[in-house]
Amino acid sequence: MEHNVTLGPGIDEANGGLTAGDRTYGTFLHAIGIASLVDAAFISFFGTLIMWLIKRNEDPFLDDHGREAMNFQITLVVYWLMFGAFVLVTFGVGILMLPVMYLLIAVLRVVGCVRGAIAANQGRYYRYPMCFRFIAPRA
Repeated sequence: MEHNVTLGPGIDEANGGLTAGDRTYGTFLHAIGIASLVDAAFISFFGTLIMWLIKRNEDPFLDDHGREAMNFQITLVVYWLMFGAFVLVTFGVGILMLPVMYLLIAVLRVVGCVRGAIAANQGRYYRYPMCFRFIAPRA
């Protein structure tokens, strides 16, 4: 038995029935993470959190992308806390590694966020590399 399903206006059948708005919102969930290169993580962390909380109950695609982007933002904060602990353990000598640490985290942030944004825009799911999954998927 065949089922004829009529998709509403703006629904893209090639992308699993996602609207262009869903894909755009998913793109910005990741792209806002790049903003922390300017403001030291506040816009990216809270921006991602607010955007995810607004849409997480509306669409599983946006819930997944928001959760993954939020996990990545938390992971980057943890990396900075680990670096802070390293500086303390080395009695301040570790601060000499600050430029290297900043560069590594900046590259990880930009590459991860751009790849996540591209995947969301294409209607695909994405998993960040080197990311701790603090927020588990819903059962």
